Amino acid sequence: MNKDDKSKAEHLGKLILFLDQLAAVCDPYISDHSKHVRDLSIQLAVQINFPSKKLQVLSHAALLHDIGKVVLPEQIINKPSRLTEAEYLMVQRHTVLGHKLLQPLEMD
Repeated sequence: MNKDDKSKAEHLGKLILFLDQLAAVCDPYISDHSKHVRDLSIQLAVQINFPSKKLQVLSHAALLHDIGKVVLPEQIINKPSRLTEAEYLMVQRHTVLGHKLLQPLEMD
């Protein structure tokens, strides 16, 4: 990895951590959950001999898998009672919303 690639990777890592912290401001559970998903994903990846070169990408993806929830209304994300059908459909779309949020970053 050349110096420019290393610098880009470091900046991307910092951006991922920033986005995770942003999610935590919206809902502390999202950040804790994402870190747990990351840890489990890495453990499983190691067990199945996932290519080590791709572990960082897996880690980033796991941390950001729920990032689309940051644009959902807080009263839906933290609703203590059962979601209505419309609210449930909104929550289901968080993956699409997350993809739209992250797409400009061109993280492959």
